Amino acid sequence: MFIPRNIISLLTFPGIILKNISYKMMCKIYKCEVFEVSYFSLENEGRGYVSHSMAERNIDNILFYLSSFFMNTIIGMLIGMPTAILMVSERRVDAFTLTLLWFSISIVMNAFPDEEDSELIWKMTDIKEIGLVKSILIYPITGFIKMASVLTWTLFDLFYAVFLIILTPNLINELIK
Repeated sequence: MFIPRNIISLLTFPGIILKNISYKMMCKIYKCEVFEVSYFSLENEGRGYVSHSMAERNIDNILFYLSSFFMNTIIGMLIGMPTAILMVSERRVDAFTLTLLWFSISIVMNAFPDEEDSELIWKMTDIKEIGLVKSILIYPITGFIKMASVLTWTLFDLFYAVFLIILTPNLINELIK
């Protein structure tokens, strides 16, 4: 199913903005110079961007680029999972819960770095430069992110968000019963 990137971006703009806020925050943490910031723009296929210098060490650059994955996933889940549980357990479906659900899904859908950044992360995960232990910990995460960034055209990011936010609480709820 092909949906133009601009349409998806319009529907998920909170996640795009949060992803770029995350990158800008990481620039401050790693003392990377910020050249230009656009939190959201339809001119760039509906994405924003943070143009910045690189950190000195590869491991710092990897963590820099992974920050949006973790930040968007965690914040989206913190908003979405309680909302999904409320909707299922109390059968509460109203404008407020639906808005929170949309907001959280849009955040998690934008957790993955774009294809260019995921390729950069993958190339930086070099055992010689970051060490064996760090590589063992980071390879599975970067591999998953690389796969997800390639599969965005299949709406993999939507399935990822729905799984984490809606299905996971329901599975936990069923296990608890």
